[in-house]
Amino acid sequence: MNLTINTRKISKTKLNFWQDAVTLLIFIAVAVTAFTNVQLHKWIGLGLSIIVFIHLALHWQWLVSMSKRFTKKMSVKLRLKLLLDWVLLLLFLLLTFSGIIVALIYAPNVTSFHNVCFYLFTGLSAAHLALNWKWILHNGSRLLIVPVTQFVIALSQRDTLPKPQLEQTGASQ
Repeated sequence: MNLTINTRKISKTKLNFWQDAVTLLIFIAVAVTAFTNVQLHKWIGLGLSIIVFIHLALHWQWLVSMSKRFTKKMSVKLRLKLLLDWVLLLLFLLLTFSGIIVALIYAPNVTSFHNVCFYLFTGLSAAHLALNWKWILHNGSRLLIVPVTQFVIALSQRDTLPKPQLEQTGASQ
């Protein structure tokens, strides 16, 4: 019996888009559970940390190469993106480590610090989304909206339910 493995590569753009989308959804889940279920917040936060470190690994080469070019010719927008990415990384590390401390011991000062880091990280993440909005819209429509629309259209054009057949009887009672 021959086993064939699909070796088709996923594009880097598609990988980045879906990884970013999952990261955003998990970040929202972490934020919501902070107010509703602290135990769940800890576990989802741990999962978010893993996903963010994967995200960082996927973009590490870009961060390093762009950082080397920082003092050379670079657009203001690109320089701002790079600075913002480094600040977000630092805030996320502070957020993660303060979260671990809060999860392990009762530390009111660390909890306050963790909250401040969360609000700063959330605000700067919104700025990060705004700076990348064109990319998000372009790839979101290409990778999400168009396929879903095509799927819905295909479903609506199918005759999935058989039409009921009425039996004809000659005599009525």
